[in-house]
Amino acid sequence: IATSVITSWGPSFLLRKFDISAGVVGLNLGLGVAVLGSVSVLFSGWMVNRIGLPRFSKSLRLVALLQIAGIGCLLLAILSTSFMVSVISLCVLFGLTNLYLPIQLATVQNHLPANMRATGAAVSSLVVVLVVQSAIPPLVGTLSDWLQPRFGVQSLGLSMLVVVPAILLSALQYFRVAALTDRS
Repeated sequence: IATSVITSWGPSFLLRKFDISAGVVGLNLGLGVAVLGSVSVLFSGWMVNRIGLPRFSKSLRLVALLQIAGIGCLLLAILSTSFMVSVISLCVLFGLTNLYLPIQLATVQNHLPANMRATGAAVSSLVVVLVVQSAIPPLVGTLSDWLQPRFGVQSLGLSMLVVVPAILLSALQYFRVAALTDRS
């Protein structure tokens, strides 16, 4: 959820808040997101293999906790008066919330019969694309436009906070699936 908001609105947020060149924003945010996004996906894939299926619920709980920690990163990015602190916070948030992908796919793969795994992974990915990536960024933009007359350049940062309840709901679902995994 937060990853789609960062990639859609992070550059505009930084441009508006700090009145800095697009090249500087693109280089810093783009490089940070690329590095931390890649490292987080590789790390979570390694983590799933390392923890193993018998204790798989631990990785689900870790993703939930890291998503909740990501809320602090979002708040720090929005409230900070330092460009670099905001950039680093957005990049760390991207990395933390990007950890879910290998774990989500492993959960689907390991809890479905062999003949349904590909379909399960496809449906899971489709839901992420349709619900998260196509709905949340326009919602943030609409909310920013609505808040702009009252809050000016701060409207985009405030509208990005719309992801906080979604992150909490996502974390809650990871905790729920972890509890179900413990029982199976």
